[in-house]
Amino acid sequence: MWQCFTLLSFVFILLSSVHSQILYQCNFDALNENCFTTTISLVASAGFIGTTPPGGALSDVSSSLKSTQNGENCTLPYKVNAYTWDMYFCNRNYCPTSSDSNSRCRDGKYGNVLLLNNDKKIYQLKTDTGGINGMNEQCLYYYYYMANLTEKVVNVRKEETDGTSEIIDSVTNSPFNGWILRTVQFNAQATNYKIFFEAQKISGGLFPSPNIGFDEISIVQGNCGSTPVTTSSSSTTTTTTTTTTTTTTEETTKPKTTTSGRSETDDNNTTLTIILATVIPAVFIVSIGIFIWMKKASIATCCTHTAIQSSSNGEAKNVFKMNHVAPV
Repeated sequence: MWQCFTLLSFVFILLSSVHSQILYQCNFDALNENCFTTTISLVASAGFIGTTPPGGALSDVSSSLKSTQNGENCTLPYKVNAYTWDMYFCNRNYCPTSSDSNSRCRDGKYGNVLLLNNDKKIYQLKTDTGGINGMNEQCLYYYYYMANLTEKVVNVRKEETDGTSEIIDSVTNSPFNGWILRTVQFNAQATNYKIFFEAQKISGGLFPSPNIGFDEISIVQGNCGSTPVTTSSSSTTTTTTTTTTTTTTEETTKPKTTTSGRSETDDNNTTLTIILATVIPAVFIVSIGIFIWMKKASIATCCTHTAIQSSSNGEAKNVFKMNHVAPV
């Protein structure tokens, strides 16, 4: 009974490990870390503060949405000076929190492209093998920034190893002037498929020239579920896109002002890593230990039972012999 339970637990652990495997993860923060095979500007800020909302992201996702130096998250949105627009970024590396009006933000970078003309900018995710080593159900998470200037589009395209290609996500605007999380469910026919991010201005001349930003890109094996690799704070919009061969659904949650300090985003980049690297090996080791202990216990019980029987039989034989030779 216990052996069957241990075996089933082991199988469940293996299935869970495969289901939550991180296939790709990149956030532009390391020195000269480009998540794409082609060049994109790696910046900490791409805009300026004035009477109108910024035309570029003023800080990356880590700086804007994760805990600051005092351990609390930025209270987003907030006002800058007497300007009427809402601020969703750090202001010169600082932002207000629940207990500090000027807390130091984390350092970080993101990929930024300035659309000066109508040329399509194409960026392929960079991997050691040239593609993504996953198949069947896949989940893509990424943040994008898109200034609400002129008409433009961001497409995410999947290319299979046989050359077939399809758009798995498309964005044409932003619900507010900040980082937006996209969650995309899709299927891959075979391993080593490729993912391309495409940005294009589809109307207008040189001006205005919108900025497009990308950050915190990751792909996970299996269903997207309810918890992404990189989660947003309560002040951001989470958009879920499910793509199949026939239908696409999209849900958007409106941003809310953050009044609490630390949120679940503090450790969001390591959530699945902790599960895979700590919990699963620990459970596996404990399961093996229980299995070995049970085997030893079974053997010991069997040997003890045999010894008792042998001892009992010997005593009986001695008594019989003694009675047999005793004088009448």
